Amino acid sequence: FLNVYPDMADEPGEYDLYWNDYKVDVKTTKHKHGHLEVSINKKPGKVDIYALVIGECPRFRIAGWMMASEIMQDHRLFTYERSGSKVWRARQDELVMDWEVEFV
Repeated sequence: FLNVYPDMADEPGEYDLYWNDYKVDVKTTKHKHGHLEVSINKKPGKVDIYALVIGECPRFRIAGWMMASEIMQDHRLFTYERSGSKVWRARQDELVMDWEVEFV
């Protein structure tokens, strides 16, 4: 569909698919107003793009994407009160939505 190459390895990898020379890690949530969240345990340089997909099977919506270098910034750090865990976080209105899909 998107001329992508999914990672078919047996072990979890750093990214979910390879698209137009970019390594893309897809994050999902069932919350329609959810945020793109990236664990602070992710290493810069391993992934180029983080994408947010929202929904539940069988309906999903691509909310958008952000370059790793843009989301992995100090001003995007968010700490969950209950667990104290930290993520880099972006709202949906901050995500890029210029997907270019070529059907061949």
